[in-house]
Amino acid sequence: MTTDAEAREALLTEIRSLNMRIQTLTSDIMGPAPLPPDLTMRQMHVLISVARHPGLTSHELSDQLQVSPPTASGLIDRLADKGLVERTADPADRRVRRLNLSDEGRALLDSLQSRVDEFIAWALPLVSVDDLIALRHSSQIMLTVLEKARNEAGRHENAGSAD
Repeated sequence: MTTDAEAREALLTEIRSLNMRIQTLTSDIMGPAPLPPDLTMRQMHVLISVARHPGLTSHELSDQLQVSPPTASGLIDRLADKGLVERTADPADRRVRRLNLSDEGRALLDSLQSRVDEFIAWALPLVSVDDLIALRHSSQIMLTVLEKARNEAGRHENAGSAD
C-alpha cells in the first residue's frame, strides 16, 4: 500500500519524465534553436529580461539575474558589441544608462518565438478537441501554480530584505 506522499512523488517523477520526452521530441522535430554560435544562455537571459523590461538599468538587471553588477555589466558589454542591446542615457539622470533591445536583438527574439509559433501551429491541429480542452485546463493549472510560486518567491525575497 502506497502513501499519499509516495503516490505524489511517483506522479511528479512521471511528469518530469514526460516533460523531458516532450522537450526531446520537440528538439528532434524543430532542430536546434537558431542562436548565434557565440551567444550563451546567460546572454539569452539578459536579452529576455531587457525585452520584458525595456529601459532596465544594469543594476536592476544584476538584481534580476542575481549576479554582481560587474558580471551584469560584462554581459551587457558583450551583447552591445554583438549589436543586440543598446544603452541610452536616462533623460532624467544622464549618469544612468537604460537598456533596450536593438533592432537586431528584437529580430533574434522574434525569430525564436516565430519558430515556436510555427511548431504549435503545425502540432495543435493533430490534437482532438477533447484533448485541447484538457491541455487548456492543464495550462490554466500550471499558470496558477507559477503565479503562486512567483508571489511566494516575492514574499520570501521581501522577508529576507527586512532582516
